[in-house]
Amino acid sequence: GDAFSFTCRASPMAAAGGAGAGAEAADDDGGSGPEWLLLPRDLAAAGTPSSRDGVDDAEERLYRAFGCELVQEACVLLELPQAVAATAQSLLHRFFWLKSLREYDALEVARAAVFLAAKLKEFMRSLRDVINVFHNMRQRRQARPTVPLVVGGEVFTKWQRLTLRTERDMLGAMGFNLYAITDHPHKHILHYARLLDASTELAQRAWNCLNDAMRIDLCVRYPAEVVACAAVFLAARGMGVALPDDPPWYGVFGASTADVEAVAVAISRLYQAPKLTWLPSLKRDPDPEEEAPPRPVASAAPRASGVGPVAAPVEEGLTPALVDATAGDAPGRARRRDRTAMDATAAAATTDAVSAAASGHGHRRPTAAAGELAAAVA
Repeated sequence: GDAFSFTCRASPMAAAGGAGAGAEAADDDGGSGPEWLLLPRDLAAAGTPSSRDGVDDAEERLYRAFGCELVQEACVLLELPQAVAATAQSLLHRFFWLKSLREYDALEVARAAVFLAAKLKEFMRSLRDVINVFHNMRQRRQARPTVPLVVGGEVFTKWQRLTLRTERDMLGAMGFNLYAITDHPHKHILHYARLLDASTELAQRAWNCLNDAMRIDLCVRYPAEVVACAAVFLAARGMGVALPDDPPWYGVFGASTADVEAVAVAISRLYQAPKLTWLPSLKRDPDPEEEAPPRPVASAAPRASGVGPVAAPVEEGLTPALVDATAGDAPGRARRRDRTAMDATAAAATTDAVSAAASGHGHRRPTAAAGELAAAVA
């Protein structure tokens, strides 16, 4: 019931009455107009699932902003247009109005939202690329060594399954009705700037304000036109540009003074918030690997020419010997090697890793898997 009413409500201003600060006008055609898919009164009055699970409003806003920052950064790294980032951020906000932060981590929802939004806007990226980008972002934000994932490895497989499951849950929670939510305020900025005879700099400032505004859930509280007008309003105030005010210029675009001022205040508060680097998971059963403190990674020892490829950095918890010894059995990468030479190479590399760790030069104890491999080779 909540999912259907949330995704199919077609009243542009009246539906936001319980959530928006000054949403007052109702649709004259009785709901047959364009679908802005705003927050229904009953859902807004009940509060978010996270608040019912004990997460206070300020903390939830912080985690929403954190998830949206991850989305924005990932879209830049994946070379996706801003339309994909805005769609993914809108998906994240809508999803957390239906599900709790105690059930879904902001990181996993951001990852699934980017993957889904890229498909919705037809700028598809492979799941492998999305996972690798988010893994790299997590390492940098947690001040961990930047170590690439092993495709098909344990961590990669876990993230792959989690992303697909979260994407499926996101689709189900929103009733599989997603294409109508891609009405973003960005598409109105250039049109408004042209009608107001504004400069390119003002239009760029307004665009930047909209990018920042996607970190809060304005997209489910106000129509896209109202948010776009508030962005132009803020940009003009910041540059000292006078715009028509008798009558107010934004009234032509269907926005009221109360709505524009409320949205402008909400966006302005974003610039007073501290910069976010990393936030721990609020899930009831967080993944210990996600929240583990940074650990040093053993560097690969030089390999003799002709024995095999030089070992590249790998996931934490795996030694270079393990990756090299199992690389020949990976699907699609079969190698025809002499089995005796391969076993000898693995044994030598494992012995070097264990010896270095025991002498204190490796700065970490040998893993249990490395010991098992050494015993099997012996």
